[in-house]
Amino acid sequence: MGNELFRDAPRDSAVLPSNDTLFIDSSGERMFGRILLPALAEETERCPVILMTHGFPGNEKNYDLAQLFRMAGFAAVCFSYRGVWGSHGFYSLSHLVEDTLAAAACIRGLPRSMRVDTERLYVFGHSMGGFALVNAMAAGLRTKGVFLLSPCDFGEVYLRDRERFQSLNSLSRSGYFHLESEDIFERELHTHAGEWRFLSAAEKLDLSVPYRFIGGTRDESTPPDRHILPLAQALRRKGASVDYLELDDSHDYPASRFRVAEYVVEQIRAMERR
Repeated sequence: MGNELFRDAPRDSAVLPSNDTLFIDSSGERMFGRILLPALAEETERCPVILMTHGFPGNEKNYDLAQLFRMAGFAAVCFSYRGVWGSHGFYSLSHLVEDTLAAAACIRGLPRSMRVDTERLYVFGHSMGGFALVNAMAAGLRTKGVFLLSPCDFGEVYLRDRERFQSLNSLSRSGYFHLESEDIFERELHTHAGEWRFLSAAEKLDLSVPYRFIGGTRDESTPPDRHILPLAQALRRKGASVDYLELDDSHDYPASRFRVAEYVVEQIRAMERR
């Protein structure tokens, strides 16, 4: 792929690119985030913003994609959920949803001086970040467009694939997370797995929003036929705008970074023209 979409900012830009720390309040606890702001040609210009949610436990945060989105003219917000990577409080699955809603609310409240158009909010979730986004949208998160990269249907995993669930659950003893208890995932899913399944959450999703899915043929963590495609097909049957890009790659897409970024950028530009 060429680099026509991704270039360093001209030095004569009216507003040069920058990075800023975000402190995000979620139920009284502080989460840490970063906002990457693009170069702008005019002082009065305002740019769209992409909220990015990372996976479980968050070794891959997709900061390289955030930088590419910034180079293409979008602001990008990355943050760490409560109880992981330095953010305060306890980590839990229900907190993933609450924290995603809190991050979106923080973006909506950004001052005009940051030159972000908070009404042009897009969301990008990878793996467990996809789980967080789907359920945050079912809980009322408003967005102009949704991008899910190998989203993990953790409710379905708990109900249908106990071996995979136990493998993921073993990370509760890894030291990555600050947990209220080591059995928190089991307890939460025992209560909420049915409502958190993608097909259940889909009943509450906004069908006027475009949904864009990316899956990997070599993805053994969240195989598309079990995680992405059932949701994509359900939304398409309901009349939503759905597109699916399948790449010959594994769960973290190490061989397709530019292609993933290119797809998101091209799709957002098309959505901006609607």
